[in-house]
Amino acid sequence: MKSGRNHAPRSIPLWRKACYGALAALVAGVVGLAVFNLLLELGVGPAEDRQRQAAIELNRAINAKNRRFADQNPFGFTDVVRAPRKPPGITRRIAVLGDSFV
Repeated sequence: MKSGRNHAPRSIPLWRKACYGALAALVAGVVGLAVFNLLLELGVGPAEDRQRQAAIELNRAINAKNRRFADQNPFGFTDVVRAPRKPPGITRRIAVLGDSFV
């Protein structure tokens, strides 16, 4: 049997409200990025289709050329074969490490 007293609803603590807000913002951000990624993968975006297709074809041509060149190298590098020992008259060798723009 219910008692005659009315109970006030419990209020949610401020820290819990802040956590719910942060979680909602995080979920909204992740969903937004997922939708943006999907749109980009589907080809919907700021770039024109002809420009995108031209870039894809150029990339394929460059990759095919590099693949043919690398097939000639026994190590699979896109470079001429280098001697393991320094040839006479060469005083220094310089090695450069980095991404593909180096």
